Amino acid sequence: MNDIASKIRYALDYRNMKPKDLSEKTGISRSSISEWLSGKYEPKQDKIFLIANALDIDEGWLLGLNVPIERKSDITSIYNKLEKERQTKVYSFAEKQLEEQNSKIVNLQDFKEEKQRFEIPWKGYVSAGTGEYMDGETNETICLYEDEIPEEADFALTINGDSMKPMFKDHETIFVKKTKELQSGSIGIVIVNDEAYIKKIYYNQFSMTLVSLNSQYEDIQIGRNDVIKFIGKVIL
Repeated sequence: MNDIASKIRYALDYRNMKPKDLSEKTGISRSSISEWLSGKYEPKQDKIFLIANALDIDEGWLLGLNVPIERKSDITSIYNKLEKERQTKVYSFAEKQLEEQNSKIVNLQDFKEEKQRFEIPWKGYVSAGTGEYMDGETNETICLYEDEIPEEADFALTINGDSMKPMFKDHETIFVKKTKELQSGSIGIVIVNDEAYIKKIYYNQFSMTLVSLNSQYEDIQIGRNDVIKFIGKVIL
């Protein structure tokens, strides 16, 4: 999993586009786009700018710079007028600036007591909005410090959407404990008709309701004809 994968996913949603639309606009194969979205590989520099142009977003934002997603014509037009060799220099400079910006001052005590890092399975994306396909075949890992991983966590997921704000933000990584049962009032991961959700779950006599924490989203009513599978409970 990498940050640029999340950026591309967010931009696609921002422009209301699908991966196949991006493929058609850029001429890049769907398989390559799929690998980028899964975080398996990162697109090279020339592909990054094809993506940015197709989505009409700021290249710097896609590269992780602290700039708005909406493209500013002055920077873009200057960059596009540069020869390829000069574009490479601009890209390298931007990378170094980003690295310096994101660097943190480390306390000397951290050098004396080096924290141990652990890998935890990452199972892909889950929707906090209208549902997202989750095939369960994503078997990647993310590496975190021990104190960042809850003891009961079996795997991690990344949220797409803002319907669970303010508790969970869009693109936030969450931790899940596997379970086939969820208590009423708990927050869990549920697959309904092949669409995966993170929601607060309530039961009544004949049905189940999936509730968003963001009041702008309507509740989702689950009836007898819906196919339901419980994945796990979100660890708070």
